[in-house]
Amino acid sequence: MDRDGSVAIERISPACLGEVLRLRARAWATEGLLPPGQGPGADRADPLDGSARHWVIRSAGELAAAARMTFHESMEDLPDEGLRSRPTRALRPPFAAMNRLVVAPEWRGRGFARLLDECRIRDALEAGCTCVLVEAHGPRIRALGELGFELMHRVDSRFRGTDGHIRLVPSALLVLPLGAGRDVGSLVPATEGHRLGAGHPRRPRP
Repeated sequence: MDRDGSVAIERISPACLGEVLRLRARAWATEGLLPPGQGPGADRADPLDGSARHWVIRSAGELAAAARMTFHESMEDLPDEGLRSRPTRALRPPFAAMNRLVVAPEWRGRGFARLLDECRIRDALEAGCTCVLVEAHGPRIRALGELGFELMHRVDSRFRGTDGHIRLVPSALLVLPLGAGRDVGSLVPATEGHRLGAGHPRRPRP
């Protein structure tokens, strides 16, 4: 942890994903599911990792959370099955897709997912994207709704369990329209090394 007790959000190079891949594997293991598009190896990069933009949150010297965003000109090359489904409204490219959000189990409940969402939304707007897409399930749907995401359609996403079996999980395809009139003043900057509030990990009881 820094002397001021803050945590830091930063954008990292795809070449530095080793610790992020390990965090993904650990986070997904607690949920028992691998996200759509992820191969059998939870700690392996997928085909979009090399061209995506990646952010991490560090606190107390630890990697606490990570997320990525991909950019697309066509619905066919989106990362998740639900995102590639036929949309209920016309979308004009370029658009961004938020995916691969993970938070270490001991750092959950601190608002880190929200910070990474805000960071990515701001980056997508500054990159000139017309909208941000995300496939979500469970409590994430409501959390994204609070950021202005709208429901496009519902889908049963095919998740691979950590036991190797395929499971259908009720999910939602959400869209956040972007434009020149959207206020980004309250969103977390997407610049490297932005400082956040203090934090300490939750340690399991012995």
